[in-house]
Amino acid sequence: MHVSILGKSEIIREGLRRILIDQGFVVDAAESNSFDFGPLDCDVIIVDANSIEEGIQSCGELHERFPTSRIVLMMDQYNIEEVAQAFASGNIDGYLVKAISCAPLAGALRLIAMGEKVLPSELAESLSHSIPQIMCNGRETNVTGLPLSNREIEILRCLLNGDPNKIISRKLSIAD
Repeated sequence: MHVSILGKSEIIREGLRRILIDQGFVVDAAESNSFDFGPLDCDVIIVDANSIEEGIQSCGELHERFPTSRIVLMMDQYNIEEVAQAFASGNIDGYLVKAISCAPLAGALRLIAMGEKVLPSELAESLSHSIPQIMCNGRETNVTGLPLSNREIEILRCLLNGDPNKIISRKLSIAD
């Protein structure tokens, strides 16, 4: 799998390059400026950004120039609003936090290359603790304010616990 890295810090670019090579990836480029990327035919472009605004802008520019590449935004930490803002831009396929270990990073990049969207694992944990129990005409609402039925909330709780579809269907007596 071919990967390119965009980031201002040379030490981060070099460290990430070495980690990815050790995990079996081919690193085509590691640049500090998106305009330094020549013609690329890579599967994934990793953008190491210092701020969400900078990251979204860089991801947008790269998405325009390399529409077939998957783009991953890598940040120091996550904030649920920033993750939502990044995905709402329509230019990213993954949002990772730099605290990720080597093997999970490789797995996440492989999933992203296959077309999956990847979020920080810490996000799932924080969601399970912060689902508001707001009532709206007898129905709970989720973080975005959309009404969910009690059954949908049960399924969501199972998903947040990491239960696979088969287990959820057995627990709730519904079809897989």
